[in-house]
Amino acid sequence: MKLVKYLNERIEEISDEEIIKIVQRDCKRFLDNNPGTEYALYSGRNKSNKFIKNYVRKDREPLSMKKQIHDKLNNIFKEAYGVNLRSESVFCSRDIDVAGGYGNLYMIFPIGEYQLYWSDIINDLYMDLGWADSALFSLERDESYFTLYHLIDSNADYKTTINQLHLNIRNKKGERLNNDEILKYVEDLKEKIDKDKNFRKEQIRKLYNTSKKVDKKIDRAEIMLVCDEYYGLLVEDFDDPENDYVFTKIFKGK
Repeated sequence: MKLVKYLNERIEEISDEEIIKIVQRDCKRFLDNNPGTEYALYSGRNKSNKFIKNYVRKDREPLSMKKQIHDKLNNIFKEAYGVNLRSESVFCSRDIDVAGGYGNLYMIFPIGEYQLYWSDIINDLYMDLGWADSALFSLERDESYFTLYHLIDSNADYKTTINQLHLNIRNKKGERLNNDEILKYVEDLKEKIDKDKNFRKEQIRKLYNTSKKVDKKIDRAEIMLVCDEYYGLLVEDFDDPENDYVFTKIFKGK
């Protein structure tokens, strides 16, 4: 940690032109895949240096989420992608307001190899997670969301909840299922999730995308960035991140 502190004190003295050259050199893979400020990643950090270099912790602890759920999610993602995403990633967003809610706003540039993970359905996993009733409502949309809920709370008993809800779940013919048929569907799906590892992986991979390119369609969803280290530029020390000379020149590569 002393080395990181020394490096951050050292790079604080670097000029804007040097910052541009360093980021273009060390973050070439990211910049080649994401050629413009519209692909920028933002993250709120508990720092105030203009230019930082951070090593990514591989043992991140949850801030608000219960540790038991955090660990189960790590197991789910480890099985699907080979990575403990909740503990080994940097949480980013394309939305400045979302990212800025977690600390001072930085534009993030992964150094060297990296990978991105995000969901088209879930914006914020901590905020979106509910329990039995939410899992059942998710069946109206997608089995993958239910799979995630079930893996977190595999002992949930849905029988009573089904009778209390007005669910719109249909079979492949488009016919609406009654409560007994829904319960049978849920029990069969739970058994398949529990016994079929490939099915579990398939469902989680349907729920979460992975790529090296930032999808411009992502709005407010959390993006989990997996890398070993990254640079961060404090946005408030520059102008509008869409137009600032440093940011635009970094992405243009000239």
